[in-house]
Amino acid sequence: MAELETITVQLPAKLVQELNAAGQSVMADLLQRGLRDLYIEQALEQYRRGNISFGAAAAQAGLTQSQTALVSRARQGVLGSWLFKVVMPLAWHGG
Repeated sequence: MAELETITVQLPAKLVQELNAAGQSVMADLLQRGLRDLYIEQALEQYRRGNISFGAAAAQAGLTQSQTALVSRARQGVLGSWLFKVVMPLAWHGG
C-alpha cells in the first residue's frame, strides 16, 4: 500500500460537509479523477496549440492514442457525456 500523507485545504463549509458525508475513499477517488482530468485537459490544450504531437499528448495524458481521440472528440461535443461515464473510468483504473 502507498504511504499516506496529510494535506490541509481550505474549502467552503458546504463542500466540506458534502466531502465528509462522502467518506475518505470517495474523496481520494475524486482527487485522483480530478487530477487525471486536469492532466488530460493540459495535454489536449498543448496539442491544440501545436506545441506537442498527438502521440505526445496521449503519453502526457497517460492514455492510449485511441483513448485520447475519444476524449478529444467528447470534449468537442461530438460523442457526448457517455464517454466520461463508460470509457474514462476504464482509463482511470487501467482497464
